[in-house]
Amino acid sequence: MSIDLHTHTNASDSNLSRKQLLDFSALQGLDAVAITDHDTMKNSYQSYDDPVTVIVGCELSAFDYEIGEKVHILCYLPKDSAYLQQYFDYMRDQRVQAGIEIMERIRRIYPIITYEKVSEYCQFSDAVFKQHIMKVLMEYGYTTEMFGNLYQQLFNKRDGICYVRVRYASVYQVIEIARAARGVVVLAHPSVYRNMPLVPVLARHRLIDGFEVGHPRNSYYDSMILEQVCRDYALLRTGGSDYHGANGITMVGERTTDPANLDLLHRLSHEK
Repeated sequence: MSIDLHTHTNASDSNLSRKQLLDFSALQGLDAVAITDHDTMKNSYQSYDDPVTVIVGCELSAFDYEIGEKVHILCYLPKDSAYLQQYFDYMRDQRVQAGIEIMERIRRIYPIITYEKVSEYCQFSDAVFKQHIMKVLMEYGYTTEMFGNLYQQLFNKRDGICYVRVRYASVYQVIEIARAARGVVVLAHPSVYRNMPLVPVLARHRLIDGFEVGHPRNSYYDSMILEQVCRDYALLRTGGSDYHGANGITMVGERTTDPANLDLLHRLSHEK
């Protein structure tokens, strides 16, 4: 059984619809996928005609104010979405405000970046993501890469000329929201945002149900540490591709979760 517990649709920052994602996942030989869009569950639900089993979930945006890094929290099978919806609404408003400022800055450099043009790429999302802007720049030949040099020049958090900070809740607040929603809570891709210092803290204080051990951008060394922490604390070990279609750099099914850990995820959910 092949299980990818981290994928995205055009409800956030992928270019693929829910149907396209699931049809492609089936063609790639997957049996189950989790739809974990950023701060929304608009496309994360089960339907009788799904070609693969859908694991309901979302990826919550947070910030670690001690180390100054973003953090992503995966929340699977939540039972009370009201708590999540409040944060979804907050993040939508934050992204809308940031998107307005980004658009004002970038149009001074690239007048082709209009609200109308960008909206062609984000019409199914509640906010403008950087990938939507990059798609317009790629369309007009300013770059051939989504996350290449131009992306860094524009959006690098240290010196990007169009970088605008989005105000996230703290990682501990977001974890509490996910726990209040009675979801299974997993720290996503700890290597990506240099979140490894959080790992022993979350595990030791039992604030988390598991870690995303299998991710294309986790380093080998970090993955080994995560494996050991999960064994030491009897935590869930998930794996997922973080697939964003043409708006990303990974392939669906590139990392997977073994059936035993999917069973554990369901047992943990049942206990919530």
